[in-house]
Amino acid sequence: MLWTVLVRERVVGSLVCETGRWRLSWFDGADERLASYAGPIDGDVDSLAATLSRRLGATVRLDSLPV
Repeated sequence: MLWTVLVRERVVGSLVCETGRWRLSWFDGADERLASYAGPIDGDVDSLAATLSRRLGATVRLDSLPV
């Protein structure tokens, strides 16, 4: 499973789940408030988006991509 992490329609990172392991990666230029996130990633994508939005003070959206 693969999601893009978007802020203001700009892709700033990705969320990947492979064999039950979750990995959040940030692209160059991602805001440090997002890139420094070290909290839990447990598969609740909506909750993660809400948490990241609060950290940033702007809407963060996670969009699922077909793999």
